[in-house]
Amino acid sequence: MANSLVITVSSERSVADLARYVRGTGEPRTECIQLKELFTRLASGDESGSFTVQTGSSAPVAASGTWTVVSAIATDEADVGGVAFTYTATPTLETDVMVTVPTAVVIASGANLSATTGIMTSSAHGLVTGDLVRVSTGTTLPTGFAASTDYWVIKLSSSTFKIASSMANALANIPIIPSTGGTGNQTFTVTINTYTASKLAAAVNAHSTISKIVAATYAANVVTVTALQKGVVGNFIPFTDQDSTITSSGSGYLTGGTGGATSAPVTYARGL
Repeated sequence: MANSLVITVSSERSVADLARYVRGTGEPRTECIQLKELFTRLASGDESGSFTVQTGSSAPVAASGTWTVVSAIATDEADVGGVAFTYTATPTLETDVMVTVPTAVVIASGANLSATTGIMTSSAHGLVTGDLVRVSTGTTLPTGFAASTDYWVIKLSSSTFKIASSMANALANIPIIPSTGGTGNQTFTVTINTYTASKLAAAVNAHSTISKIVAATYAANVVTVTALQKGVVGNFIPFTDQDSTITSSGSGYLTGGTGGATSAPVTYARGL
């Protein structure tokens, strides 16, 4: 595995301001010039701060943590990077997370389910692409569907949708096409805790500042948050929960990051 050189900068600047030095233009030469400017200011004492240099024999590993959503309700909070993501019935801010779970959607086989295109019709179904659902029936399921199995929604319009076998397929618009439409009514029910977990992950990834610091994924009712910055143990990114219905791993910070160090870190401080 490739060796690494980890440089950690401590400054009075905000995280977003520091991130600008490596995420400003996307053009490597320009970003190197920006970094040189920052290190020059620190080394000369023109700016208060320090930087630690450490070599490693393996690629750095990003710190991470998990939130487990037990039964999210309005006013529940999950905090990362100093930002509180709050569950609410009517989201209006970047930090608001949808808590109102869509009601079950009932599809009549034949009339509202196409075995040719996989399109299902239900007025104002309330589902969005990526929602996780399970299907049940009182008669016969469409061919290609099974009970007690997770499926993902592909929203076409407010009254039509398709079903995919994975999140990746849902995002790529690759639906399940049943060879037969089944008989009777087919009921698609959102998995509550997974639904609220997915909305929390989506809110973190959509946030204009936090999305530059961490990335969030979800599986079932567990949200995993991983630092985008690598190489520092814990990365010192605050990570907590504010309600017993959401539990977080770790002890106040993302944990587990490492630079794979083979030499002791050397810190250069100026103006402190």
